[in-house]
Amino acid sequence: MGTFESVSLVIPAVAEREVRNVVEAIVSGCDAKDIKEFLIVIGDRSDAAYADFLETLRRETDAAPVRILRQPGKGLGDAVYYGVTQASGSHLIVLGADMENDPNDVAVMVSMAKERPDRIFTASRRLEKGAFDDYPKLKRLLNDLFCFGLRILFGSGQTDITYAYQIMPMPMVRQVEFSPRQGYNNIMLDLGLMPELYGFPYTEFPSKVGRRKSGRSSSSAKYYLRILEGVVRLFFGKRLRKKK
Repeated sequence: MGTFESVSLVIPAVAEREVRNVVEAIVSGCDAKDIKEFLIVIGDRSDAAYADFLETLRRETDAAPVRILRQPGKGLGDAVYYGVTQASGSHLIVLGADMENDPNDVAVMVSMAKERPDRIFTASRRLEKGAFDDYPKLKRLLNDLFCFGLRILFGSGQTDITYAYQIMPMPMVRQVEFSPRQGYNNIMLDLGLMPELYGFPYTEFPSKVGRRKSGRSSSSAKYYLRILEGVVRLFFGKRLRKKK
């Protein structure tokens, strides 16, 4: 899979002002040469004021290029997919604009990718003691059930599959069979299950739960019900690949 050259960071956003903190934390923790680009992807729900805010952020960020992209479709999955198609680094990280993912983990992942550029390094909140102390009980229960179910269905040893906060070699990402028919609704599931679906090597490392400052998480009961379709698609897709 080559060597580590630089990482592209795909950040889907709607109106999160915390994206400035995300970018600043990553820039301060990483060497400038290790960051290929920040790809901040926005859509129809992002108003002109937010676009102006991002433009200011772009001008003020000297350490690494910040590109503001307008996604062609709608929804988080489409935004992530479009960002992935535009990424040009040797490695890729997808993270939130709202500090729910700890941006300090980027420097950790980059350091590990430099040593093993042919491997996925994925964050796990379940390896960090007390990481879920402030989590809503229902959300934690649903998350635990989904992770357990995914581990059984896909024979996975991952402890935090639904998090999908990881650094990935781009040659691996290019092999993922994203499904346009699903509207890319479950793209984070596709990425999180790359080791199980394609046999890619991975290593987990402990991560703490980030602190969302505004808005609310989409990881509700409705969210988990919606990704069931994606789980079925990936499960049977894996079985079909095995038969070939």
